[in-house]
Amino acid sequence: MQWRNDGHELAYHSLSQSLKPIDASLADFFNFQPPFDDLITWIDHGYQPYNFTLYQNSNIEGKDFSTNLKNKNINILWNYIDSGTATRGVINQLNRNDFTLSSFYKGIQNHPFKDKLAMMIKNILFHFYADKELILKYGKTAGSFKRFFTNEK
Repeated sequence: MQWRNDGHELAYHSLSQSLKPIDASLADFFNFQPPFDDLITWIDHGYQPYNFTLYQNSNIEGKDFSTNLKNKNINILWNYIDSGTATRGVINQLNRNDFTLSSFYKGIQNHPFKDKLAMMIKNILFHFYADKELILKYGKTAGSFKRFFTNEK
């Protein structure tokens, strides 16, 4: 509310965590209520099952997708797919001289080995291959691993 009072344009970016179950993420999308009537912009970065780049994989019809946003007074959609993760020395994904695997690897040296490995795999898949099916398989695999390691039972 302070940002809004200072004159900043507000926009949605995401409603749920990337590894949240699909049904719960879709419920977040269809049930959210805008905090302000004049919040009209949706920034969609391609990871969530309700994002413009993935909603069809969740058997959502285009009309249902657009009607949901329109009913919430959202009429501007920005869509892109993140190709990597910002880290020390890597802040601009659009600058090919700044965002390289080498610069990314240098920026994650202070992370534990297993985190570095996971981050490198993700960035190789997203940045170099950028294949929709491969990215979907990565998301499902990463979600399974996270649930496996965080499940107390």
